[in-house]
Amino acid sequence: MTEYPSADGAIAKGVPVNNVPLSQTQPWHTPLSLPPKPVNVTVLTNDQLLILTVGRDGGLFFDMDDTIQKSNEALYEGRFGSYSLALRELLGERYDFCDWEKHNLKECLGKGLNNDCVCLSRALSDIYGEEITPQQLFEAVSRIQRERLDELYKAVTLSPGVLDFINSAFMEGIPLAVCSAAPNVMVQYGVKHHGLEQFFRVVLGDAEKKTSDSDYTGKGLQEAAKLLGAAPSNSCIVGDSCSDLGAGLRGGVGVVVLRPPRGMDLKKLAKLIDLASRMHSTGENGCSVFIISDFSQVVVKSNPNSPCSSAIVISRDVLSDESFGEALSLN
Repeated sequence: MTEYPSADGAIAKGVPVNNVPLSQTQPWHTPLSLPPKPVNVTVLTNDQLLILTVGRDGGLFFDMDDTIQKSNEALYEGRFGSYSLALRELLGERYDFCDWEKHNLKECLGKGLNNDCVCLSRALSDIYGEEITPQQLFEAVSRIQRERLDELYKAVTLSPGVLDFINSAFMEGIPLAVCSAAPNVMVQYGVKHHGLEQFFRVVLGDAEKKTSDSDYTGKGLQEAAKLLGAAPSNSCIVGDSCSDLGAGLRGGVGVVVLRPPRGMDLKKLAKLIDLASRMHSTGENGCSVFIISDFSQVVVKSNPNSPCSSAIVISRDVLSDESFGEALSLN
């Protein structure tokens, strides 16, 4: 059985690789403007760094939950609990919380607020025989979420190391955007709550519409890129999950950096690799995926003189080489 190093330096056994290289022991370079190619997935070990150089017309896109901020159960329940409160408000005494389980209403959620409200509206018409429009649901849910934000965000903190990472990219002059499938009102509030408004030119919630784990359109990312004035193929998305990988591949970005929030989960890794392989088989552009354990493993640079972006994995020891450091500063 082939063995591959996991993000924490341990040995991960039995990970299906589908002919996708998982690790590189020597520094290597990946131009992001190459023709379509197999998706390269690299798991960084603790002694490795990712040097990400963003070229002309490139940008960085960040997911919100478990990427910029550490999500928690209260925030998750608050997001979806707002739908229940909205239904109680709109239906009055006819509303029964048990209907969520009885009629499997949760299947309507998780596709973005607009799509959620459309799906719920149809389901409620069948259950209660009364039309509650998507617009009514949208307005009620949005208002309830706004009213509860202060309470929900009391215990929400930034992910370790993310502020330094964002600040370093900002100081390099790289255009930054938040692109999240979470409700827009909560994404906007979260950015302000953490004092990050000055860093991001674009903050976009309800960005990714999906119906299953493998059905990502990438349209939200493309919309954010258009607003940011960045070329997706020259850009990078930073996230934590299959959702972010799916959005990145469908959106046509050149690099995806994933930081799983609770360490390296081998089942998740296998799912990521399988998803990447299947998406590439549909004719999507080539993409390089890097899985890190901490934001301190990424050094981000800007090179506006270069027409394309690039990524290189090196040993931490290489940074002590003066000639390499000088070459890096020139990029």
